[in-house]
Amino acid sequence: MMVFIMGLPRAGKTTFGKELASRLPFSFIDLDAEILRRVNSSAETCLTIKELYLKVGERAFRQMEEETLSCLDFSEEAVVSLGGGALISKINRELVKRCGRCIYLKIPETAWVARLQENPLVFVKEGCSEAVSALCKDRRCVFEELADFTIDWGSVSFDEAVIQAVCWLQSLTVSK
Repeated sequence: MMVFIMGLPRAGKTTFGKELASRLPFSFIDLDAEILRRVNSSAETCLTIKELYLKVGERAFRQMEEETLSCLDFSEEAVVSLGGGALISKINRELVKRCGRCIYLKIPETAWVARLQENPLVFVKEGCSEAVSALCKDRRCVFEELADFTIDWGSVSFDEAVIQAVCWLQSLTVSK
């Protein structure tokens, strides 16, 4: 089974996914890291996600997400941390829904904005609260539609969230 971790950029998907994978035990795949591995292995550079996004633009970056996601081995037991914008693509939405279970890390907007102040998004102009609110609203609709299980970061600790996800996933395998 593949378990996809989705949520807004900077919601903690990678950290949560690594911990969840270690407790199941499943392998862990970070989609952004996979993209970079593919790009950097075929080039003489060592780009970060931010640098890659700025270099190729959003359209090409989203295409890379689609290609990388579609190349995963869906028979593997793995936790996959998706990029915050990976599910903009209808192809990716259909793929994750068909090939696994989706956990949505729902972060309160105020906490999310605080994280963005520490580590801004490359595609949102600094101080543009309207763009941040619109992004939050648009993406949340997609996440809520795809979610098989939701973790509300505003109401549980990190450890409680991981335990909830482990228990939920174990209940799925028991009920088969």
